[in-house]
Amino acid sequence: MPRSHIVGCRKSIRTQRGPSRTGYDQPPSMLLFVLYACLRLLMDLALAPLRDRAADQAELLVLRHQVRVLERHMKVVLWRQADRLVLAAGSHP
Repeated sequence: MPRSHIVGCRKSIRTQRGPSRTGYDQPPSMLLFVLYACLRLLMDLALAPLRDRAADQAELLVLRHQVRVLERHMKVVLWRQADRLVLAAGSHP
């Protein structure tokens, strides 16, 4: 088949850009972020038994307060019969 009839691209976008320094498609900053997040998770898991009960109770108190504030700002939804019918039909396979 002559070259003029070939459809498509001979080189992918990846090879046209040139090789990256890290060898990954994502920028190096993304790789550093993922490594940081993994390290942070491992540290949190390792230090979890050392947290005292008072810190856990304080965190629960703050979270409960946030839930109460959010509940105050929510409107009560008044469902019509047509709305209930659509929801009921969507919940059955």
